[in-house]
Amino acid sequence: MNSGKNSSANEIIDLTYLFRILLIWSWIPMLTALAGIYNGYQDLKGFTPQYTASMTVLPTGATGANTNSGGAVQSIAAELGLLPGTQATSVSPFNRLEFFLGSVALAERLQEKYGVMQILFAGSWDSENQQWTRPNGEDFERQEQIKAFLRQNLWSPPNLQSAANYIISSINIAAFDQGPFRKLTVTHEDPEFALWLLTTAYFEADELIRERDKLELEERMSYVELQLSSVDKIHIRDGLRQQLATELGREVALEVDLPYAAIIVEEPYIMNGLTEPNLPLIFGIPAVVGGIIGFLFISFIALFRREKRS
Repeated sequence: MNSGKNSSANEIIDLTYLFRILLIWSWIPMLTALAGIYNGYQDLKGFTPQYTASMTVLPTGATGANTNSGGAVQSIAAELGLLPGTQATSVSPFNRLEFFLGSVALAERLQEKYGVMQILFAGSWDSENQQWTRPNGEDFERQEQIKAFLRQNLWSPPNLQSAANYIISSINIAAFDQGPFRKLTVTHEDPEFALWLLTTAYFEADELIRERDKLELEERMSYVELQLSSVDKIHIRDGLRQQLATELGREVALEVDLPYAAIIVEEPYIMNGLTEPNLPLIFGIPAVVGGIIGFLFISFIALFRREKRS
């Protein structure tokens, strides 16, 4: 019974002792918090204001070439082995555009048309010798040593996957609070580059989807026409004609020289004003982290000294 009271008393004494030490040494968390603020100030000095290119679009309601109408007709045809019995899940053109913005297929298209890798990674491209050059310098070599120690990938020449990763990480797609509209933005210190990357990547991805849907549509129409020439049953032929009419309607939609994945509500433009530093983030988080580290340091020392005295 007494031992329980003594244990409880020791716990109270320990907390009191710890609180007293924290008050005496409170200058340490203040110092570490100031160190965090100073680190934030260094980040603030290195902050570079950037321009933002923006465009607003309204995703189309159509689901593109993957959507199949006339379910009853297709069910009959599928039972007779004339059309595939399973249907792929419909994906809207805009959802596909979001995927293609970060695809190697788009990066390959942009490389063939614009030499996009030499634009995105111009600092590593030796135009005179037409080859990629490895960066040098103490900071770079130090980073490479750290990567080697942590078993991370070391520097290698850019490739199509590097370009795809750069593009998708540069383009931000945000939804509005109300309505189905989407805003696409690219932020960069060079306004012309930001506008070029946003415009080029978006329209080339849109055209890439259109071209693939055209090819798929042609193959499907050829298949239906082939079946029409070999089927004798009237109701089957009527179903195939209906399917062919549907595909012809899609062909007309694909041939129209308009944006395919979305309707452009606001043409790409450079927004007024440069980006500003997030001061609460730059100063607040380092200060809080520094203060916590200081308090943890004091707590560790106080508990260590308490254990040593006991």
